[in-house]
Amino acid sequence: MTVDFSRFFNLTTLKDFLDFKIMIIPMIVKYVYLLLIVLCFFSTFAACARLWHGFGLVLFPLALILTVFVLHIVCEFFMLGFSILDTLRQIRNELIRKNEKNS
Repeated sequence: MTVDFSRFFNLTTLKDFLDFKIMIIPMIVKYVYLLLIVLCFFSTFAACARLWHGFGLVLFPLALILTVFVLHIVCEFFMLGFSILDTLRQIRNELIRKNEKNS
């Protein structure tokens, strides 16, 4: 079994990377988000386990949902600019295609 690395390391990909057409931050934010969800689960469980057993069982799902919700909103703010950039690129490419078609 061979792995074809040419699609990852070709000159157009390198040029796109150097021209900031390929963004790294959205990928990093996605992985950090997943890691933080796992950490939220364990830290929320540990914090609720220190409370009374009955109250901790009720508090754990509520605290977990709240922390994941807040974390998701924070990550959305990071990703918002990149989402706008992608949408603007799609609009630009569509306008270029329409202009080429009409010419």
